Parts: sequence; structure tokens; C-alpha cells
Amino acid sequence: MTPKATPRLVYIAGFGRSGSTLVERTLGAIPRWVNVGELLQLFRLPEAARELCGCGMRFQECPFWWEVGDRAFGGWTGETFEEIRALQQKVARQRFLPRLLLTGDHKDSRFAATLRDYGAAYEKLYAAVAEVADADVIVDASKWPAQALALHRATRIPVSLLHLVRDARGVAYSWTKSSVHRPHGASSNSVMASLSSSATARQWVACQTEIELIRPLFEASARMRYEDFVRNPRGELESTLSGMGLSLSRDDLAHVRGHSLKLPTSHGVAGNPSRFAHGLIAVRPDDRWTQDPQRDRHVVTAITAPWLIGYGYPVKRAPENHEATVTAPLQPPPKVDWPLVDVVIPTRGRPDLVREAVQSVVDQDYAGSIRVFVVHDHEEPQVSLATLSRPARTVIPVPNTRTEGLAATRNVGLEYVSADYIASCDDDDTWDTEKLSQQMTRMLGQPDLAVLGAGIRLMMSPDHSVDWPGKSTNITRAQLLRSRHKELHSSTLLIRRHIFEAVGQYDEKLPGSYAEDYEFLLRAIEAGQVGVVNVPLASIRQYNTSWFRERAEVVAEALEYLLIKHPEIAESKAGHARVLGQIAFARSSVGDRRGAVSMAAKAFRRWPYAPHAALALTHAGTGIEPTKLLAVVRKAGRGIT
Repeated sequence: MTPKATPRLVYIAGFGRSGSTLVERTLGAIPRWVNVGELLQLFRLPEAARELCGCGMRFQECPFWWEVGDRAFGGWTGETFEEIRALQQKVARQRFLPRLLLTGDHKDSRFAATLRDYGAAYEKLYAAVAEVADADVIVDASKWPAQALALHRATRIPVSLLHLVRDARGVAYSWTKSSVHRPHGASSNSVMASLSSSATARQWVACQTEIELIRPLFEASARMRYEDFVRNPRGELESTLSGMGLSLSRDDLAHVRGHSLKLPTSHGVAGNPSRFAHGLIAVRPDDRWTQDPQRDRHVVTAITAPWLIGYGYPVKRAPENHEATVTAPLQPPPKVDWPLVDVVIPTRGRPDLVREAVQSVVDQDYAGSIRVFVVHDHEEPQVSLATLSRPARTVIPVPNTRTEGLAATRNVGLEYVSADYIASCDDDDTWDTEKLSQQMTRMLGQPDLAVLGAGIRLMMSPDHSVDWPGKSTNITRAQLLRSRHKELHSSTLLIRRHIFEAVGQYDEKLPGSYAEDYEFLLRAIEAGQVGVVNVPLASIRQYNTSWFRERAEVVAEALEYLLIKHPEIAESKAGHARVLGQIAFARSSVGDRRGAVSMAAKAFRRWPYAPHAALALTHAGTGIEPTKLLAVVRKAGRGIT
């Protein structure tokens, strides 16, 4: 039975460990598209047919592939695998690339005849996949340049070539890992292949060179850097596919939500173990390779430098914290419909201060409309705040009758909002007049931003303030694990609403709601990019006592909860030491000096320059009133958090 479907093939070419599985699955989730994994491996490796399909079933037991085999070849048999494998060995290997480049001029050769037989088998296979999946486009991430050219030469299927490239140093870091379990293998002790850094670099160069040789032969081709895809998934896919002549409607990429992908179960074969993940998948930079021994990085850089430069990668990497320089705010389009912004202000027992906070929001020079939801935590709403409303500025006092606490109060506000952009302000802080307009300008000019903070003005006392503009325009995951970043204070945040849909609201189980904003950011950065406008745009009172600030026992309990919920904090030595030091100071503050010393020692073992641990030991040794000790630190500068 020969299927009649004639699909289009998008072939992803590149070197292994370059992110092809994630890109392939993202493309496969487009309506009437289907991804098949690395189909080449199905015939290259004898054990491949016994391995797991992306759906979690053995390939031979998967209903999808069973029907594909039945339609293409009358069923999967050992002879079918052996025949296609034998053809593959004769025409689709790296050594045959020169012949493939010349095949168009030698159509009557024995090689050309074998190539036609190979192409005929793949035509049947792809057509059957298209029929079973009801798809018009098939995405094959087999990666081998020789396979791409063989399919282009030997089939009537239109082949679009997508050249996927990733920084060779990141690729080498991934390949040098040894004994990494391969859960989809035919045996329980199967492990991922590994290579030395130098071998990876040489093979990476060979692969890129081969792709550059064959690209001109394809009518439709494009190159995409994996790092650009991670930075802006939707925008990069749209521009890349458009360059290949594959136009999409707006809804075709509805599964791409900022830095989150909503992926269905797929039937990809071979490839990275990530192909088994489905549902909401976070897209984030993998910069762990920057921790690789410098010697290995230098070797890879030396071998691959010309190609790195050609592909736009810096040969000399930025410092480990990846802090960017301050840049001028991005400009929105000349004609823009400034979107509605909903602002949530939680409050309790501060009628005068909250009025100042609300007034500062109402007084924004922002050209769009603003709604302010003032959520009163277990107290009567201050209805007089509504009189601060004016055209395009609406103030709505509402009660929190649910669980007490800051997290629940914020969440009540989130239940009222409907705007695509949500801002927050604490009841004892105020915004500068231009805060929202500067942040929204950045948001509209940088669609991949999910959360945006701003520089702050720390009010240490009524007559002493310190500006804290922040240093990075974009905050990486590594930076957030290391430090809370004052410029991501809850009174500065502007958040796209879909991020709450992706990662959930504020955690009401967090004891005393302590550090509830930081806990939310740890989840948010897994789903989208976090940025900062590096200009002080909010005044933060450090000298007030908040109703929501809990006693030291609760602080210690909350931070211990945070370490359990977010074990990734331990990935950063300095960040882990910071939290351990805060727990130590909290314990010392309630008289548990032995526990404080023990916890401070743990902090110093993780990071010998941990200021919070030093503060805890100072308190444990002197017994100075904790508030007085903190006041001394604040007078010396910005304080510590």
C-alpha cells in the first residue's frame, strides 16, 4: 500500500546536544505539523526499534508507529529494518557527502540507483506519517547533513533545511558529561554517549562546514541560533520559518507563551530524554558550561573560533554573572495603544501611608488607563480611597476575607484583575511619576520580557536615602539564585498576566508570607525573562514596621521552607550561604545562639564571604538588640537583605 500524501519536510541539521529536540517538538506542536524525532537513528542502530517512543511506549508497541509501518511497508519486519539500514550505509553517511554533491550529474550510476531506492523507502515512510498524523508538515531532527542531502536528492518531497547552531563551548560541555542515564534505551543500564572537549570541537566544526556546503542546494533554508530561540522563542520561530517560506497564522504558535511552551505528547524517536516531557515546559538559558574548566573552554574556543565569530558568538565570554551594561530604554512604535494596567496594593492598618501609595499610582504620567485594587487584609476597606479616582484612573478598595497574610492578600487582588499587565506596590512605598511609562515602554519594545523591575530609592530614614539603580538590564537565573536583587522589589514589578497562569500565584503556604515575592520570582524566571529598568523609579521605606513583617521565628521557618521548595538555590554557593546566614541571624535573634552558630558555620562552608552569617555571629557573640544591629548596618550604607 503506497500512501498518497505528499507532505513537506522540515529537516533540522546540526550537531548533537544543540537543542534540536526542544525546537523539533515546538515545531511539531503547530497545527497540522508532526515531529518524528531523529528518524535516521531508527535504521542506523539495531536496538532503536526496542527503545521508547516519545509517548513512553516501546517503538514496536506504539499504536502510532504500528499504523505508520502498516501503511508504508505492510508492517514492520526485521527485513524492512535491515533493507533500509543497508541502503543508508551505502548512501547517507558522511563519507558519501562528495558523491551526494555530484549525484545530480551522475543519475545513471550505481550510487544514484541505490540512492533512489533509499529515497523511495523514505517517501513511503514520510507519506504514511503524514496520513496517520493528519499532517501537512513533518519535522525530522535527524541532524546529519548527509541524510538531509540524500533526502533532497532522492525524494520528491519538498525539503526545507533548518540549520540549528549552538555555541560550541556549550555543546562541548554537554558532550563531556559521562555516565548520564539514557532512560529511553533498550536496556536499563543504557547511558548517553560522551566525547572529549577537543573531539567535540573538531566534529562540531566538520558538521557546520558540511551544512554550509549543502545549504545553497536547498530552495528553502534558514539558520537559527539556539540561544536566540531561548531568548525569544516565538519571535525567532516566526522569523526563521518566514525565511523558509513557511508562513504561519497568529494562532499557530499559541502554544508558545513567553518563555513557556505548552507541548503535547509526541511520537519522536531517539533524541534527548526531554522528549518525554509534556505539558508546560520552561525555556531558559543553559549557561552551566560557563563553569567548565577554563582549559577545556580555551581548547574549544581555539578550535572553533572562526565559526564562532561567523555565527555571531563572542570569542571572549562575559564575566560569570552575565551582568549587562545599562542601556537607554527601548522605544515603542510611534503609534501605540497603551494597554490597561491593573495595580494591586495589599494593606493593613496603614490608612495614611496607603493613601500616599495610591496617590503616587494615580499620578503616573502613563498614557494608558490604570486600575488600582487596594486589598485590605481582614479589615474594613477604606472606601474613601475611591475618591482618588479620576479619568483613566480608577481606585477600587476590596476586602481580603480569605487567609490572613501578604501572599493571600496579593492573590485576592489577582482574582480581581483582568488586564494583560499587572503591577504591584506595597502600602508604605511610592512610585515616581514616570515609573509605569518607562517600564511599559521597555515591555512593549521587548516582547520576550515576562517580569520587569526597576531601580529603587532606599529610604533609610526620613532624611537619608540611597539610590539603588541595579546593574543588569536582564536578570539571569544564576543571578537570581545568588541574590534577591533589590531592584526586583515587589513595589517595582510589572508582570505579564500569563506568567501567573503559567507558574501559579503567590504561595500562601509560605510561613508568614516572608519573601513571597522572591519565591514567586524563582518560579517566574523558569517561565520567562526577567528584566530591570536601571533607573530609580520607586521609593522604598526601610524604616517602617510593616504589619506583614513577622517575628524572627517565622523568618527562619519561612527560609527553611524556601530551601526545601527550591533546592536549586543550593546551585549557587553565595546564594545558598545568603539564605543560611539569614536563618542563622533569625535564630540568634530569638536566643538560639548555638543553632545560629551552627547555621552560620554551614553558610561559611558554602561561601566564606557570607555577610548574613557574619552578622549572625556578631549578634550571637554580643547580644546587641537585633534591630539596633540592623540599624547600624543601614547607617553604613544600603543594609542587607
